[in-house]
Amino acid sequence: MNETVLNQNIKSSTKWSLIGQIISKIASPLINMILARLLLPDEFAIVATITIIISFSFIFVDGGFSNYIVQHKFSSDDEYKQNLNTAFWSNSLLSLIFAVLVIALATPLCNFLGVSGYEIALMVASIQIPLNALSSIFIAHMNKNFKFKQSSIITVVTSFLPFIITVPLAIIGLSYYSLIIGTIASYFAKFLLYYIFSSWKPKFKFSILALKQMFSFSLILTIRQFFIYTASYMSTFIISQSFSQYYLGLYRNSSSTITSIYSIFTSATMSVLLSGLSKAEDDATFNRIFYNSQRYLSYLIIPMSIGIIIFKEQVTLIMFGEEWLEAAPIIGALAFFGACSAITNNFVSTAMIAKGKVVMSIIYQIVLTICDAAICYGFATLGEDNYYYVSYVIGVFDIVVYFIFFLILTKNSFIKSLTNYLKPIILTAIMSLYTILASLVSLNIYSVISNIVISITIYFSFFYLMYKEDFYNLIQTYFYALKNKINK
Repeated sequence: MNETVLNQNIKSSTKWSLIGQIISKIASPLINMILARLLLPDEFAIVATITIIISFSFIFVDGGFSNYIVQHKFSSDDEYKQNLNTAFWSNSLLSLIFAVLVIALATPLCNFLGVSGYEIALMVASIQIPLNALSSIFIAHMNKNFKFKQSSIITVVTSFLPFIITVPLAIIGLSYYSLIIGTIASYFAKFLLYYIFSSWKPKFKFSILALKQMFSFSLILTIRQFFIYTASYMSTFIISQSFSQYYLGLYRNSSSTITSIYSIFTSATMSVLLSGLSKAEDDATFNRIFYNSQRYLSYLIIPMSIGIIIFKEQVTLIMFGEEWLEAAPIIGALAFFGACSAITNNFVSTAMIAKGKVVMSIIYQIVLTICDAAICYGFATLGEDNYYYVSYVIGVFDIVVYFIFFLILTKNSFIKSLTNYLKPIILTAIMSLYTILASLVSLNIYSVISNIVISITIYFSFFYLMYKEDFYNLIQTYFYALKNKINK
């Protein structure tokens, strides 16, 4: 695939991926806004703790097979379909085994995580494991072939299921079960829709040779995914062991909200980036795709993070209500950490996989996991009121680690890598001159919303005036001609 066609596919796919992510991720904070007013932090904490176990199972169920499908260059269509079938049935069998294990070990698992008495909830939640496995290979197949339009439609449909299921169940008093049942319904709908939309349908075929090839590739990826999982849930586990369930609820709901806001853009970018980088035929094309994608995302993420930090109290009130105001410092800290991760770690991890540097990616994740764990445990001694500072420290540390590994991976200069963020930082600094002053005189919700709108206007006005080429490229990549694309 030549560079021109590849760039066209990336731009087209990013547009469609972004449509789905914007709608679905807008739905997620809206649902959280409603649920935060119906459920207590302690109830969110129960689901957060159960999610630690379910997410752990996801690591081994997929086994990295979906990454193999996306990245590997198959010699023929028959070989490709053979691998799809083998991966699908392998995932299905593994998922059933893990679901049974979770059910059988529900009591000791709940005791270990400090949620004794919620074994039934964990058993019900284990249904998510096979349902998630059924979708993963369909998703890999469609991503490999840049079928992001269909994936976006599925994402949009499943994102609104909580409005139909979770919220009504919470209203009638089903507490944390409303969250669990809503998630199960979402996974089931996702599988059903991917099955309908996919041009490939699984057949009862299995190849031991294909399994061996995928396993040899995926074993290392699974180890890598284990450390990613450990890093992702490190704070949740430490908080569950060190602090109250109430604080865990504040933290996890804040984390999921910030993640859902950022992932409007990161999810759309990363899935397309992996496909694009994997198909790049030379280093120059690889670097161009990488730097452009990173800079365009930085134009959106950096000002967003600064805005959330400045207006953290107001954001908390809007998202959760007055009863959750204690979460404001957490919201600000997680906004900083989320931004750092979005424009550094996500990119270098994707680049390593695309280049086939899986062992290097594992070393990278091990370094992050061990160091982040040490930092988290150290900050846990400061108590609940000061623990949120850990997100600022880890954010800065992870940036340093990112530059070290990225420069080793690409052999690019440090100055070139650093200056890729310079334009977004300059624009954000200009915007912040107004935003900081405005935050000091914001008296009510209407003035806050007005100041946010003005800040955004200032940012994009200077963006257009100062960096017109990047402005048009970003618009073209993310927003251009949506109507025309929908009509095609």
